[in-house]
Amino acid sequence: MRRRLPPTLVGGCILIGVVVLTALVSIVWTPGDPTHVDVAQRFSPPGAVGTLGTDQLGRDELSRLMAGARNTLVVGVVTVVIALGIGVPV
Repeated sequence: MRRRLPPTLVGGCILIGVVVLTALVSIVWTPGDPTHVDVAQRFSPPGAVGTLGTDQLGRDELSRLMAGARNTLVVGVVTVVIALGIGVPV
């Protein structure tokens, strides 16, 4: 009889997978420049201006989310590499 994986493990793996996939896609494609400011489009709802809408400075939220996922993944990988570099020789 095969044991089932705990639902929390499956849910956690799915969440991490979504972040990693978003970060990898953002390397190749983003819907717009995450730092482009357009005050005329501030607080626009999701739609033609931005897939997830815009923030107080008119920046596209989806582009910023994708760029943030990429930065988060890079910081995490660099941290693990440094920790392994320090911890393994000790």
